[in-house]
Amino acid sequence: MKEMKFKKIDGKNVGKIRIEIFEEDNGDKYDERIEEVNNYWGDQMPMLAMEEAGEFIQAVSKLERSNIKEYKENLIKEMADMMISIKALTFRYGIEDDEIFEAIDKKLEKNY
Repeated sequence: MKEMKFKKIDGKNVGKIRIEIFEEDNGDKYDERIEEVNNYWGDQMPMLAMEEAGEFIQAVSKLERSNIKEYKENLIKEMADMMISIKALTFRYGIEDDEIFEAIDKKLEKNY
């Protein structure tokens, strides 16, 4: 995660996680390429995202069990794949970044 910002809602601090791939300043840098990924995979994009989620889970599990450097490097690669998949799905389903951030804010306020 690139940075965490906080804002006030009804007098309470609510965390807002900002991920570089979703940042306005970097949006153009990634949006076109990720939209191309979404267009290339078409109807297979949701299935690809599910596969990437499985690989991410496996990478976390391996790192937790062994703490070997190569597993950390693999986790970073799988995190990147997940972020790309999530962003591609936002294009597919017409979900705006602000909707994601609003959901993050609500989750953080409710659960943390």
